[in-house]
Amino acid sequence: MIRALIWKEYREHRAIWLTLAVVGGAGLFGLSQLMAPDGFLGSTGARESLQSVAVLFAWTYGLVCGSMLLASEHEAGTMTFLDILPVRRRELWLVKSLFGLVLLLTQVAVLAGFVVGLDIVETTPEILLTLLAMSIFGLIALSWSLLFSAIGDNVLNVIGLSFLGQIAGGFLALILIVPVIFVMGMLGSWRLIDSEHARLCLICIGVFGLIVIPILGSARLYTRLDRRRARSLRWMSRKPVDMNGWISWGRLLWLSYMQMRRLLVVLILSSLILGFLLLVLGPAAWPALTLLLGILCGVTVWSDEQMSASFRFLGDQRFPLGRVWIVKVGMRFALAVFAAFLLLLPNLVVAATHQFQAQEGRALIERPPFFADLFHSSLVGPVVPVWTHLSMWLLYGFTAGHLCGLLFRKSLVAAVVALGSSGMLLTLWIPSLVGIGLHFWQVAGVPLAWLVAGWLLMPAWTADRLLARGTFLRLGAVVLAAALWTVGGLWYRVAEIPDVLDAFDIPAFAAAIPPMDQTKNPAGTAMHAAWHEVELMTHELIFKNERPRKPLFPRSESFRKEMSEVCVNGWPDRPSDLGERLDFWFEKDWYKHLHKVPDLPLGVVENARLQTLHMRQGRWELLGYLSEILAVRGLQMQARGDPRVFADHLRLSLALSRNVQNHAPPQRVIAGRQAELICFKALDPWLDNLPGNPVLLEQVRDILIQHEAQLPDELDALRTANLIAKNTLEQNPEGIVELEVSSRRGRPHLAPELHKAEMDLASLSWRIPWEYERHQRILRVVFEMNSSKRVQTIKWGGFVLDSLDQMARKTLDRRRATADLSAAKLKVELRLYQANNGRLPDKLLELVKARFPLGVPVDPFDGRPFRYEKSRWDADRKCNTAVLWSVGEDQQDDGGQVSGNDKAQTSAGEDLIYRVPLPRR
Repeated sequence: MIRALIWKEYREHRAIWLTLAVVGGAGLFGLSQLMAPDGFLGSTGARESLQSVAVLFAWTYGLVCGSMLLASEHEAGTMTFLDILPVRRRELWLVKSLFGLVLLLTQVAVLAGFVVGLDIVETTPEILLTLLAMSIFGLIALSWSLLFSAIGDNVLNVIGLSFLGQIAGGFLALILIVPVIFVMGMLGSWRLIDSEHARLCLICIGVFGLIVIPILGSARLYTRLDRRRARSLRWMSRKPVDMNGWISWGRLLWLSYMQMRRLLVVLILSSLILGFLLLVLGPAAWPALTLLLGILCGVTVWSDEQMSASFRFLGDQRFPLGRVWIVKVGMRFALAVFAAFLLLLPNLVVAATHQFQAQEGRALIERPPFFADLFHSSLVGPVVPVWTHLSMWLLYGFTAGHLCGLLFRKSLVAAVVALGSSGMLLTLWIPSLVGIGLHFWQVAGVPLAWLVAGWLLMPAWTADRLLARGTFLRLGAVVLAAALWTVGGLWYRVAEIPDVLDAFDIPAFAAAIPPMDQTKNPAGTAMHAAWHEVELMTHELIFKNERPRKPLFPRSESFRKEMSEVCVNGWPDRPSDLGERLDFWFEKDWYKHLHKVPDLPLGVVENARLQTLHMRQGRWELLGYLSEILAVRGLQMQARGDPRVFADHLRLSLALSRNVQNHAPPQRVIAGRQAELICFKALDPWLDNLPGNPVLLEQVRDILIQHEAQLPDELDALRTANLIAKNTLEQNPEGIVELEVSSRRGRPHLAPELHKAEMDLASLSWRIPWEYERHQRILRVVFEMNSSKRVQTIKWGGFVLDSLDQMARKTLDRRRATADLSAAKLKVELRLYQANNGRLPDKLLELVKARFPLGVPVDPFDGRPFRYEKSRWDADRKCNTAVLWSVGEDQQDDGGQVSGNDKAQTSAGEDLIYRVPLPRR
């Protein structure tokens, strides 16, 4: 029997095999002559093209051979004869498949002979690779044509379906591989995926699936007659069973599949098409599309039973309603989830590619976070919880559609009611979705209630008693439960934040800030008047007919570096361009308005009552630059014999620093302290070059004492940060959202109008009463002194307020600034003691005995007196000097041996060391 089948297949296939072999050989010969008339294929591109043609011929034969193996029996009408023979289809399929494999391999061998004979390949690796490619593509074509040949009855139709099936199979392989790549990438393994071995493994897995799965499917389909015969024999030997036993899970699954198979095809195709459109539709497309998708799948759960009135049959025949409900609802929901995945798939591939390029450094632009790039929204991730946004629209649409599909006979009416009810409830949650900190359980309660309602209404629906009183009671209970859950969830949005009192009495603090008025804020207005001139001189402004014809106050790195060296080492002996610039700059009275600032009460340079987080602040960061210029000018004039200029400029710089820090946000306080540090740094070279002169030293000491006495309150920065955050929350909450989004590596490259629409939505949502009260509570807790409450609230959604609070609290720690100021005062006091007594004191207590007004200041880090050593040689024992030191942030006295001044925080073994400048001989 087997030999007869093999002979039959040989007679049917020999003509086709020979024809395609001749066509393949002639085609390769003709193309090789066309590309190389002289018979020499010198071009690599020409050889690769001919190798691809050989692979195409092998693939074509595999397609034709597999289609003929099974479909030709139906086309010729011989399948019935084969089924009558005493042989099972499994043996038939095995013989035919093996014979087709032999035919394919021999065809590949013949084509390989032509490839080698025509010198299309030169080396042994090229021969092996070409042979492997022909075999793989031929096997793929053979397996897919066998699959469709098992169910086809026309060879040409099977060839066309096999071609389309291979395209679909490749796309499906991509769908299955992308999640693996995505998961590995999220775990930080992008480099592993990009390796050559990983790519080879993925290719091998894909090729294996494209070959094996169609072959198994072909065997399964072709041998279904054998299984039917076996089931018939078992069925005849079984005893009758009742209806409940007959309705098995498998039959219910099959029934549900048959009812939704058309919807399955429509949703798959439409989801793939809309998925590509979703790349350009914007962030609002995902909620709208998934809501409609969920409604469509939910409404059609019972549409067949409603149209044919077969739901009565379910009740009359005592079907297990719970089992029916689970299977039908579960399969439709699975279809909805799968369609939503296909809808998101193109975006997933694009976003994963962007992240991969960013990880490898191959991206031309900085990429936004993954989920923001995935949903084309700057809010998803930083503001909107990802998984809630991903699922809530589908859940509400599906459960509302499922319930309305039970209540209404007409699908259109059910869809409209479901859209209205789900859309209304989702609208209530949109402000909370954009308001940060929304929990999934808060939005999941209503879909769960609708799902339970569908379960409870099943008996009344199958009995056609939906208008009975019990139905209305159940529906009323469900509606009440959904309403209570929604109200409770919105109430919890506010209640989960502790309600604390305003720690700083912000209204009173805001009322105490003076306005920008000449009479009430003379120091602030004077600084504003002078600052305009300063800002102009930092640009490339050239005065005509005057020298030097260069930008005033250049902000280049080399120029700043030169000024910094002067502040550390003093004015150089060599001539420099810096001296000419300073002489030219100070010929102009550009800082005439600043001379009166030290004698005025503290003012404000920016009114915090009018500020929000998103507003552009003044350029007060130039304060450090201006302090450096004033200090360098003072050192220059000291080198020319006038040390008093430095004292005057020191008094002016410290006054500017105090005013900038007064009622200022943390950034301005930090800028003011940096200006202080520049002054204290330049004090050392000034003291080095100042012999004696106790009168001038007393003047500088009084300037430092006055500066310390007039410094603003330490809590000013925290109060001002609180006030600015409160203003932003009340006037422009999208400023907080914008800052948070920009802090997450930028936002997606959306159209400006689309990004503005998102920010407007955030602004509107934060003004909803419950969201406004929630964020007011967050603001109060963030700036409240209880650290445990603050940390928990920041986790709930403290947001940019967290960074603002941290910066403000950083400014509260004035210990380093206090240590620098105390060290500066001590340096001047020690030099004054030396000028009066001809030597430095052996101990700091001698300053107290000499009735100096400063005495011995305490170390702000441990509360003990400052440490002092009169004589200490440097490492090369070339210089003997006195040193002061503070224990620093580690609060451990390490003898002042290792300096930690250049660090933000001292480590173990380090102290804050200050050299006492001595007059140079």
